[in-house]
Amino acid sequence: MKKEDGFILIESLISLFIITLVVTVISYGLHNVYSIVLKNEEKIEMIQLAKSKIENMKNSMENNDYTISYKVGKYNIDEIVKNEKYHRNLNIKVSSFSDSISLETNVVKR
Repeated sequence: MKKEDGFILIESLISLFIITLVVTVISYGLHNVYSIVLKNEEKIEMIQLAKSKIENMKNSMENNDYTISYKVGKYNIDEIVKNEKYHRNLNIKVSSFSDSISLETNVVKR
């Protein structure tokens, strides 16, 4: 009987180790997926903000070169407009603590 008791203890320890290992691997994977999802949500929000600002800049009738920096929520925004002979160069940079996105377009002058 004593041999079986020791064998059951070893089996229990090994199975506990395997279960702990599997739970650790799964939780690590879920944590990585969650952080990627959060980063992608922030990037999507930055892109949408930049697109809306570019549309506002396109519809602006202002013909002067300018550079403006301001903050919207947790994002810093830099707007740069350069007028060329036949078009306007619009550049917007949206940045947060961890990432930044820059969009640039040209608009034909009216």
